[in-house]
Amino acid sequence: MSLILVAIYLMILQKENAVALDKESLTDLICKHCDFYKESEKDLECGAYKILKRLLEKKILTPGEISDALRE
Repeated sequence: MSLILVAIYLMILQKENAVALDKESLTDLICKHCDFYKESEKDLECGAYKILKRLLEKKILTPGEISDALRE
């Protein structure tokens, strides 16, 4: 494989693993699957949300891994 193709492949992988850490994206990814979630004007965060957010920030987990775990 040429060096250019490898570079393009790595860029694609980085984009797939990039995490949009805005509140709305995290809520969609983490909270909306939870039985306890309900939309509210209050800006509440449970312990699971805080832990998963931190694992995403540290790149220990990817959004895809969280989605996969919530589907099982």
